[in-house]
Amino acid sequence: MSAKLLLGASDVGFLLSSGKRGVGLFCLLTHRNIVRSYGGVEYCIRHDLRIASSRSFDTLLIAPLEESDSRDKKIVQLWLNEELIGLSTLDSVSSALREFKCSNIVIHSLLNFDFDALLRFVLILRRKSRVFMWIHDVSYFCDSRVLVRNGSFCGLQRLGSDFCESCRFEGTRQLLFKFYEALAPLLETLLFPSVESKRRFLDYFGQDLMSPSKMRVVHNLVVNFGHKKKVDLRDHAKSGATGNENIAPVGIAFFGHSVEHKGWNLFANLVDQFSRERKFRFFHVGQQTLSHPQVVNVPFRDTVQGGAVEGLRDLCSKHHIKVGFFWSLTYESFGLMMRQVLAANCAVLARGDDPVLREAISGSAHVRYFDTFGALGKFVSSSEDLLSLTREAGTNVIELVESNGSFDVIGE
Repeated sequence: MSAKLLLGASDVGFLLSSGKRGVGLFCLLTHRNIVRSYGGVEYCIRHDLRIASSRSFDTLLIAPLEESDSRDKKIVQLWLNEELIGLSTLDSVSSALREFKCSNIVIHSLLNFDFDALLRFVLILRRKSRVFMWIHDVSYFCDSRVLVRNGSFCGLQRLGSDFCESCRFEGTRQLLFKFYEALAPLLETLLFPSVESKRRFLDYFGQDLMSPSKMRVVHNLVVNFGHKKKVDLRDHAKSGATGNENIAPVGIAFFGHSVEHKGWNLFANLVDQFSRERKFRFFHVGQQTLSHPQVVNVPFRDTVQGGAVEGLRDLCSKHHIKVGFFWSLTYESFGLMMRQVLAANCAVLARGDDPVLREAISGSAHVRYFDTFGALGKFVSSSEDLLSLTREAGTNVIELVESNGSFDVIGE
């Protein structure tokens, strides 16, 4: 990467001065280009950007240049008010930001950043800005990102354990731990998307790293179960159903990115078991990486805004998708997709020992949890039980209520 292509501090300052919203600058850091990527972290960032814009902040989004090699890790991409303005370095950006009113900086992800440069960035700007950081998922604990080895969740072993020492990521994990030790005293607050993700962090790092009083849980989406709705069979006929579920095959779908650690291989096993039965059809709704010949892919990107899930509800109605499958090999941290699927009036079949999924949907009769994958398969084979669950899910009015994201802690 030629140095002449990089924006210097004065260039960045000049471009930032074009912001017109007046209240000040709201700065966010994340691990990749959110324009091209969709997922839980990206949803939270977009939500923060919407809230900041609605409160008249100019927004500066900073992310590492994903295409760069290891020598260029210090290069970052910059978006002002969600428009790409160029490439620079964190040192140049921090120099430019010192001339602007930037009261709050939120780190949504530190992956792919040069840690030394990021630490300098925080050290310089914390004199005038409060710095908040999210611990969104297990990728924050280890450079393996998903904590899966040989097809199994490693269980987030402590540093120094035999399991961890035999892993190829053990060395980078030690560096990550030292970085957290240096960064933690500089943070205003550490944010978590669930009670379980906070517990997991404390269990791993202990309370010496940061006082629990400086940790906050912010649920990004809350499910409200409303009243029962009347089912008009004429509406079912319009969507391809007839009121008789034995005639219209029940759609069972894998939602989200079709990758191994999210449970795709288990879903494929379920398809192999039941795809010959005409009463079922299988779908994948989301970004496709892995595929299966008996699974229909339906592209979908997260469109939740203001708690609305009409797009997903219409998609499920069109394809007669009645059931969502959730069996991540690593523990979830959000449960966002599961909440959206419930709000789209689908039933959910889920891994029973995932505490975040249970926390996300407390007490819902529309979710059936299973201790083993074999027990889930047995439930599906008893089609009457499955149909009863889908009928119950389809007759409730469910809404999603969004929090204010990072602004729940930051305030105005």
